[in-house]
Amino acid sequence: MDQTYKMYDELINQERKGLRCNLLIDYPFLNQLKERGMYTGYGNERLQIGAIKMFADGALGRRTALLSEPYYVRRENLGRRCMIKPPFMKW
Repeated sequence: MDQTYKMYDELINQERKGLRCNLLIDYPFLNQLKERGMYTGYGNERLQIGAIKMFADGALGRRTALLSEPYYVRRENLGRRCMIKPPFMKW
């Protein structure tokens, strides 16, 4: 995460390329973000930390979204759960 933020910072802020970027952070990096004092909105008008990405289940297109009933085409498939307990509940 550190390298990614530094790369964007150099490209956008130091080289003044005229870009604006809102970085979406993958959930496994949330503790690193917190340790560094970074948060949603951290940065400036050109480069900011945006939302935290979390996946509770799969996607409909790949038939991995978690359903309460099996998929019509594949009766044995209910989808896929990615997280057992929603981690955002402890925040």
